[in-house]
Amino acid sequence: MKTQLKITLCAATMAYAFGGGVSTAVAAPVVLPTANCGTGIGNNCLQLGDFSVFSLALLNFAATGSVNNPGPGDPYYVKSSPGELGNPGYIVYGTGTNNNGVVTNVPGMDNAFDLSGSGIASFDTAHATDPTPTFSGDQNGTWDAQTSAIRSVLGTGQFAVYFNLNDTGNDNLQGGDLLAWAQVTIEGAGKTTKTYYLSGRQHGDLTGKNLSIANGAPLYQANPTGGYPNADNGVGDPSDPRWTYANNTLCAVQAAPNVPQFLHFGPCTANDPSTAKNIDQSLGANAAAFAVYNDELSKAVMDPNSGYQTIHIRYVLGQENNGYEQLFSFQSRVGNQAPEPGMLGLLGLGLAALPAIRRRRHRR
Repeated sequence: MKTQLKITLCAATMAYAFGGGVSTAVAAPVVLPTANCGTGIGNNCLQLGDFSVFSLALLNFAATGSVNNPGPGDPYYVKSSPGELGNPGYIVYGTGTNNNGVVTNVPGMDNAFDLSGSGIASFDTAHATDPTPTFSGDQNGTWDAQTSAIRSVLGTGQFAVYFNLNDTGNDNLQGGDLLAWAQVTIEGAGKTTKTYYLSGRQHGDLTGKNLSIANGAPLYQANPTGGYPNADNGVGDPSDPRWTYANNTLCAVQAAPNVPQFLHFGPCTANDPSTAKNIDQSLGANAAAFAVYNDELSKAVMDPNSGYQTIHIRYVLGQENNGYEQLFSFQSRVGNQAPEPGMLGLLGLGLAALPAIRRRRHRR
């Protein structure tokens, strides 16, 4: 199976965010560490193209010493069950559930796209379920929103995107691994348009980004080439360096409390230290597996004075098997960063009004 998701977020007014209503408590923000990407002792993320990618399971192992999947009370447990994603504080870009509380976003945003998967592309620009455009900048076949609307939901802090790896099976491409690629563009009146890529196979290698700039997204209909005998035909070639590779399992040790040491992707072997542990990154639909972050992009989205009014995201998945993936944002902090200027006022004005917002219905 394969999934192509093309997302665009757009800009306009926040009038709806100032309505009345009784405030509903929102869960505490997720707190990610300051990005220190690499593959050595103490590194906590990988740099793939322009984005820092955090494995929440690895961070949780480093913090707790437990290889159990992150759960309630753990520092890197990011809830994402169908019941949870319908609560205030979430923006859902794609999901496999049809729960109205999850698939509907606040006015000024499109609803979530269907990522349930069915043996063909579960999202394709030619078969998108996006309704007729309803506001300036809203496009058929894309996920659109106003950046002011994003700020009204996420409140203070930083803009991060969370991803569920919900594949199961073997530790090979046919099982719990999949391919991912994304292109993010921000625009604003009088501002220089900027584009960021989640792309590439190796930490810090810009080959995938450069090929993406030159040729666009990898072909998710492509057949695998040599070296991937277990890969499904016609759903993405893992040899294409534009893809990032989401692994079901990695091997790591806890060098010290809160100090991870990544060893390699795939299960631990006899050559690894006796303290090495297998870390399962396929956490299912109820807990996010990865967090994706770029500081410059976050500031452009979350600072109302940045001048950037629209953000456009194109997201493609390949070699997807078993279960459905999810893509969403939630209130986040990264390291010791303070809220952007002007955002404290939005916390009261925007989030307090969320229960009074009449949410558009998304029917399937």
